[in-house]
Amino acid sequence: MCKIIFFVGLVSILNACTHTEAVKIDNIYQQLTRLIDAFELIADEKIPPALLRNSEAIIISDITRGGLFLGFESGKGILTIRNQQKWSNPIFINMLNMSFGLQAGIGVQKLVLVFTNRKEAEQFATGSSKICLSLNVTIGPLTNEISTNTIFDQNVYSYTSGIGMFGGMSLKTNSLTLDIAANRYLYGKTVRFSDLLNGNTKKSAIIIGLQNILQEKTSE
Repeated sequence: MCKIIFFVGLVSILNACTHTEAVKIDNIYQQLTRLIDAFELIADEKIPPALLRNSEAIIISDITRGGLFLGFESGKGILTIRNQQKWSNPIFINMLNMSFGLQAGIGVQKLVLVFTNRKEAEQFATGSSKICLSLNVTIGPLTNEISTNTIFDQNVYSYTSGIGMFGGMSLKTNSLTLDIAANRYLYGKTVRFSDLLNGNTKKSAIIIGLQNILQEKTSE
């Protein structure tokens, strides 16, 4: 009898764990879907096509901001790098301890960082799970603010959309961390960014959809 009770209890625990894993995987897919939708909206409404064509890497993230002159920021998002005119599989990242100068406000927003210099983002390809960066980020010009002669000479441009208002002139990122758990749920194994650059990870339908959108928005 004790063996039967133990076996039933073990099966219940395994079923509960399987259900929990499935819920977490579903949550990751839902978050990725929201980030894709946010990128499409911001790209269509704000980001100049010429800047997108010159992009070498893109971060899309949820961001919670607050502060006056020195602020706090935290968020979770994805990073993808252009590799020989194709976009890598996305990798989930955590963004922490980010401060802005000349800032004011509080809000929850979607953030898109457009890199015109891939070296700013390529440090993830070293295999390290945590890096510290100092990024000089410029608030990006809107589509209706540029001319055919506009030169995008900054390394990183930022665009936001969401609830709340927050203005800033420069960005310092104290910590960008690979979200190991989220990436494991997305790819079914622990991955490094170098795996994604080299194509050593599976592609689900949602990842292919993201890459198709990026290809469409950034093509000549």
